[in-house]
Parts: sequence; structure tokens; C-alpha cells
Amino acid sequence: MNRIKEQLSEVFSNPALSRYKVMVVPVFSALVCLILIILIIVPHIKSLNETNKLIKDINIRNDTLSKKLDILRQTDKALYQDNFKLALAAVPAEKDVPGAANQLLFLLQSSKMQLDDMNFAISGNAQPSSDKISDYVINITATGEVSALKEFILKVKDAARVMKINQLDITGGRASNNIQVTLTLAAFYQGVPTSIGNIDQPVSSLSTDEEALLAQIKNFQKNTPIIESEEVTGAKGKSNPFQ
Repeated sequence: MNRIKEQLSEVFSNPALSRYKVMVVPVFSALVCLILIILIIVPHIKSLNETNKLIKDINIRNDTLSKKLDILRQTDKALYQDNFKLALAAVPAEKDVPGAANQLLFLLQSSKMQLDDMNFAISGNAQPSSDKISDYVINITATGEVSALKEFILKVKDAARVMKINQLDITGGRASNNIQVTLTLAAFYQGVPTSIGNIDQPVSSLSTDEEALLAQIKNFQKNTPIIESEEVTGAKGKSNPFQ
């Protein structure tokens, strides 16, 4: 210990060091301060800027969500549900084979055509468990006059349920006014999306064209109502006609 003290005394008693000792202490202090600034203060300033940016982003998101909440509170829930039902009436979420069959029976009867046969088949566009548009095939054989067939085709076009006539074959009609027609129709359906986006997405509202389309579907639904199938008690057939 004494030896160390002696060595330090020799160092500090050095004339060269004594000459610059007035400058050494300030320079050393300045270096220490600079190191502290680089290692401590600069990172804190950077962190403070990031914190301020995060707070600004949170405030912006809070304002956006508040505006979205105000829009949702002003939404007419009854009107929204009615529009949703109209959309499902045109393109149901499932195949709804009974609903499609009932609508076609109603259209045939109102057109004064007699149903001879009806069967269903899976289409190549069927996409199970998907929210993309899909369809299945309905084959109909019916008998009636040419004018009745024209009326039936127009009613299919203006029906609420979206269907498309892909093929039409006519037989007879020379000896009598009655003809037999075989039609192949596509009935469309689309699964309801399982995801409706995230909370940060803006509230989407109906466009003018979409509102006009819903009004058109509502009018079609009044002209050609969809007859809902009644619950049948006792023995029942297959739940899935495609199997």
C-alpha cells in the first residue's frame, strides 16, 4: 500500500504533469460528460421520440374508433337486418334446396305449367365450406303452352332467388298447343364470410347501386314470394338430395 502511494506521489510530482494539471481535470470531466451523454442521455432522447410517436398513433386510433362507434350507434339495426334478409333471399348462405324447389313450383303453377319431373345434381362450380359463389343444378320437365313457357321464363328472370337457365329443350307442339320442355337451371348460393375484417377498418356503407339492387330484390320478392317449407312430422326423406 505504501509503495502504491509512493508511486502516485511520484506521478503527481512529475513536472510535466504539474504543468498541465490545470487542463487535465477539465478535459477529463468533459470526456466523462460526453461518455455519459452518449451512453445514457442520447438513448433516452431516442426513446422519448418513439414514445411520443406511439402516443400520437394511439390518439389517432382512438379518434378513428370513436368516429366508427358513433356511426355504428346511428345505424338502423332493423334496416340492416332487413337488407341482410333481402340479400339472403337472392343468394342464400346454403343450398336451400327446399326453398329453390318451392319457388320453382310457385312459378310453374302461376304460369299454368304442369310439373312432370324435378331432380337435382351437383355442379362443377360447387365450393363447399367457402364464401365464394357456388351453384347446383336443377333439372325440370314440365308441360304447358308456349305462352305459359314464355311467362315462366320471364318469372324466373324476375324472381327474388337468383337462378339461371343454362339449357332448354322443347318437344311436341305440332299436333296440339301443349309442349313438353326440359330445363336445366343453376341455383346460386354463397356462404356467409367467417371474417368481417378488423376493428381498425372503416365502417362500410351501402352504395347507391347496392341500395337500388336491394330495392329491386324486395320488389321481386313481392311479385314472386318464396314459400317457406313447413316442418313435416313423421317419416322424412333424405336430408341431402345430392347423396
